[in-house]
Amino acid sequence: MDNKSRLVVLVAAALVGVVSCDDSPTDVRAPTEVGVVRSVPVTRVEDPSEWGAELELALEAEFWDLITNSDHEAYPAWDAKVVGYQQANPDAPARLELLRTAGAVFQTSQAFGGENVDTRLVLQQLPQIIGGAARVHESLPYHLPAQVFYHNNTAMRGLMLGPAAEGVDHLAQLVTIPGSEGRAAAPFTYGMINDEVALQYAIDLNEGCDTFVCNWTSRIAPFKPIGQLLMLAELYAIAGDMDAMSATLDRADALAVQRGWPFRDRIVTLREVLPTRTYESGASHGVGVFRWPMPFYANEVNCSNCHVGGRAGTSGQSLEEQYEGHYVTTPTPDPVDLSHLTAP
Repeated sequence: MDNKSRLVVLVAAALVGVVSCDDSPTDVRAPTEVGVVRSVPVTRVEDPSEWGAELELALEAEFWDLITNSDHEAYPAWDAKVVGYQQANPDAPARLELLRTAGAVFQTSQAFGGENVDTRLVLQQLPQIIGGAARVHESLPYHLPAQVFYHNNTAMRGLMLGPAAEGVDHLAQLVTIPGSEGRAAAPFTYGMINDEVALQYAIDLNEGCDTFVCNWTSRIAPFKPIGQLLMLAELYAIAGDMDAMSATLDRADALAVQRGWPFRDRIVTLREVLPTRTYESGASHGVGVFRWPMPFYANEVNCSNCHVGGRAGTSGQSLEEQYEGHYVTTPTPDPVDLSHLTAP
């Protein structure tokens, strides 16, 4: 069995047994679970007497259930329900638009698993990824996740489709949003760039970051430090430092045991496949200045790494039990010069 087939088997095993909405629990405030999707009936969305905070919370709970279970097949039905609700209800909250924008990124993650990019899927989701980010940037000016999404999505578009200078500029702004998870999000994108300077900056941003381990280890993403460590391990592997990769995966696994993370098989897979991967420029594969293949942390199940066990409606509420070592922090590294990426 090759590495890709092994990963598919592991993912399938983790997600087996997703139940229908008829059997799912009704408590929308309960944490997400592998194998459970709490689907909101369309009739409820279409009934104005049901509109309001409780319905919106139920729609958010369904969204996180789909993310937890990496249920890309069921996602379009959720999106259609929310679009219908937005169009019919002028009081629909802007947060739903933010979730739809995140969902478009979630759907696009399927595009990078083959020999080449699934361009059709990217173009299908791009209007929401870019348009939705711009809309929540305007409608939620003081909502930090909305601002992070705007700069990161705009950066991704520029780096992948051009102009690269726009991507570099928005990525630099992402790191400087005060109090946000921008410093935690930026390494994911910097680490995709096929450039040694950008790669090392991604590692430097991630090591000792006091943002994701303190302020954004929340009830909506209780396993986020594990997701960050898996990303960091992959960056070390790309840089050729297999000792640091292995040590970082050890850190992730220890935290996975402590917190009861349900996807430990993914750590085993990374130990096997990361040292064997080779990379090339992504220009001929349709991903601009990114490298190819895209990182594992950009794959179709990555969102579930952080959000399994999350609770709808609790964004920003910290966990009672902090990530061990959260007090070890470093200053944000100075910006790096990536003008060579944008030179004609």
